[in-house]
Amino acid sequence: MLNKSIRPTKADIIGIQKIIENDMRVEKSPSEALFYAYKDAAEDIPDWNTIKKLKFSDDSEVDDQSCGGTMSFTVDEKDFNIVVESLKQQLGIEKVRISYMTRLCILAARKRLVPAEREEKVVKVQNIDGVELLRRVNETAARLIQSGNIEKIVEFLEG
Repeated sequence: MLNKSIRPTKADIIGIQKIIENDMRVEKSPSEALFYAYKDAAEDIPDWNTIKKLKFSDDSEVDDQSCGGTMSFTVDEKDFNIVVESLKQQLGIEKVRISYMTRLCILAARKRLVPAEREEKVVKVQNIDGVELLRRVNETAARLIQSGNIEKIVEFLEG
């Protein structure tokens, strides 16, 4: 186990809090949240180029006193080395700063915790005139019946 530390920013604190709230393995300690963020990043290496561009719109309130201080945490040495090497390879960084790496692990953990169903989706609402729709269906059905083409009628009814 390695002992590391970071001076968390407001975004880091919000991210850690979101991990604590949404990751069932984490009971309540920020150190524990960071431990699992590194572990998950080592087990399933994310695309760091995508992760570094992530932005979360957070309206959470954070106590200003919790920013700026030093936060210590432990990380498995093997997990730490895997994350360092993956960052070096993917981002072409020679010397990886612990603070940068930790922030990326927090972002990656948050991305993993957001299910696809909760990601922002654009839904286009279209108003339909039900009477007009029924009129057109009736006209199409009447033409098909008059033509006597049974295959087209079955296709129309199934489709």
